[in-house]
Amino acid sequence: MSTTVEFADVLAALVPHVRGRIDPGVVVDVRVPTPLPDALVVMTRTGGAATTRVSEAAHVSVDSWGGDNVEAHANAAALAQQVRAVLHAMAGVIAGVTVYRVDDVAGPYDNPDPATGRPRVSFTVAVHVRGHPAP
Repeated sequence: MSTTVEFADVLAALVPHVRGRIDPGVVVDVRVPTPLPDALVVMTRTGGAATTRVSEAAHVSVDSWGGDNVEAHANAAALAQQVRAVLHAMAGVIAGVTVYRVDDVAGPYDNPDPATGRPRVSFTVAVHVRGHPAP
């Protein structure tokens, strides 16, 4: 009889991990709050697939805002690069999730917020994780 494998909620591990490794003034969440803070990172699970019977590559898109002043685009780009570096450095057990590695799916690109017109920089990574036996 084979064991059924489940995969953890990758965002439940990533969000607090990133939050604890960047400037505490940056809001890191899974949704866009109202009102929109000056420095914001939103992480969204956008797909992925099992790569073996016990591992998957979870696709996570990251959006970064850097304010609404003249430096906003540069701030958003710098924040995106900082978060990207934190994610690429992940390996080991993070909040109970075994992370093997993080690969780029789409590198940072300009993606202005259509609701506000504010500069936003986005990228997508594949977070390779190990599953666990289902209860």
